[in-house]
Amino acid sequence: MHTITTAEGLMMTKELTFHNWLPGQSTSRNILLKNVGTDPISVTYTCPATPEFKTSFPKRIDLFTGNAFRVAVTFEPTKKKLYEDVMLFFVQDTVVTVSLRADLPRLAVRLSEQVVDFQERPCGMTMHKHFQIINCG
Repeated sequence: MHTITTAEGLMMTKELTFHNWLPGQSTSRNILLKNVGTDPISVTYTCPATPEFKTSFPKRIDLFTGNAFRVAVTFEPTKKKLYEDVMLFFVQDTVVTVSLRADLPRLAVRLSEQVVDFQERPCGMTMHKHFQIINCG
């Protein structure tokens, strides 16, 4: 989880990425807000604009020193495509952007050997070599 700390002493999640999802399924993740400063902090936020990202109705969150709060974000995709959105968090006079992203599976393979060497052969000659292709995507 990538976090940032604001000048006001708020440590929070910088981005949420949803992996391994399918249309019609619902997945939830949390944005962590934690007061690591010495003064109380008030935080408000906006809802995502994309209807596939859902969160509870924005309310004011008061965090005292050492307190933490989690804002649940639910992702409910309707199509198999890349989804991106942002949520804005207002901390005193600072606006912090949290990126929301749902990535698509990607094809990635690797070979069991670094080099597949067929050496020098004359044209038209058939040669066989065995190696494994490993799905790492």
